[in-house]
Amino acid sequence: MANARQKKRQQRLQKAASEIAPGTALEVAIVPVTVESLPGIATLHKQVLKIDYGMSFYRQGVGCANIARVAVWEQQVVGCIYVHIAAGNMHVKSLITCLPRHKIGERLLRAMLEKAAKNGLCQSSLFVHVGNSAAIALYCKLGYEVAATLPNYYSSSPHLHPPDAHRMICRLSPSTTNAPAKQPVPQTRQRVGHCDEACGPESLPAAGQDHRLPQRPTPHDLDDDIVWPSLGAALAV
Repeated sequence: MANARQKKRQQRLQKAASEIAPGTALEVAIVPVTVESLPGIATLHKQVLKIDYGMSFYRQGVGCANIARVAVWEQQVVGCIYVHIAAGNMHVKSLITCLPRHKIGERLLRAMLEKAAKNGLCQSSLFVHVGNSAAIALYCKLGYEVAATLPNYYSSSPHLHPPDAHRMICRLSPSTTNAPAKQPVPQTRQRVGHCDEACGPESLPAAGQDHRLPQRPTPHDLDDDIVWPSLGAALAV
């Protein structure tokens, strides 16, 4: 019954959002993760990524605005972002929304970048499929640049051709408040066979422990505002 009610609520949200012109920013609230929002976050991952990382992963963000935020619209969780912070770097682990093309993912990522800069972090990193032009465009818009290309990063996802990923980096300035600093990153575009990221408890791309996901989700139409943490971002403008 609970799942049926959740499904109906999602259908109502999708219908309401479909009546708003694509590209129009929804008036969502970007707030810290709470215990009450955990079921919505779990449902979001299951519905969009077709994967469940488990409550232990989602609970990491409870009360920790530095590593996780959720987007709420019409009293429903419609997006979330989880990051891992280590050695002055904020690595995007999971960025996702069920209402693409309404700039929800952009707002979530921008909020975390601003927080990271204010806290004195020097950079942010993420992975994105080389063919996801919409996501790459958004990341470039927010200050990210391609630092390297990792061949066969998505080797466990045979439908991705090629199975390669870009590692993108955004340099941050301690004084940044409204947007990430767009300092140049060496465009070596070198191809490396591994990730030297300090990744962690897999929330889609990386963070703390191993940069490989316990299970790779499959790209969801490369819609904007959908990002697979280690799998890479799929945000579109």
